[in-house]
Amino acid sequence: MKSPRISQNKKNSPWFLYILETKNGKLYTGITNNIERRMKAHKTGRGARFTRNFGFKKLLYSEGLNSQAEAMRKEREVKTWPRKKKIELAGIKKRKSASKLKIFSRKQKAKGPHRNLLKEFH
Repeated sequence: MKSPRISQNKKNSPWFLYILETKNGKLYTGITNNIERRMKAHKTGRGARFTRNFGFKKLLYSEGLNSQAEAMRKEREVKTWPRKKKIELAGIKKRKSASKLKIFSRKQKAKGPHRNLLKEFH
């Protein structure tokens, strides 16, 4: 498994912005001053309510920042971003998800000459 991308320009800084993936594929963005302790809390269900509800899968991205105020500003900004932009920040290449294919097949059965095109994009 590929390790998360960590910003190297401020690796010894006191605050971190992080993005993690939950067990059902949702992204969670947060800040902390101790990344190891916070990830352990998320893994054991003592983290944020969001990760207690959706589970913890893996850390995708971590960025060191100079202060709590800077971390809070960056967190507020990143939380407004669409999922695609967060994934780009984390340096993850787009991959097909089997679960998305299952959702598509349950919602609608493609018929006719376009069915192969629909399968390629989901």
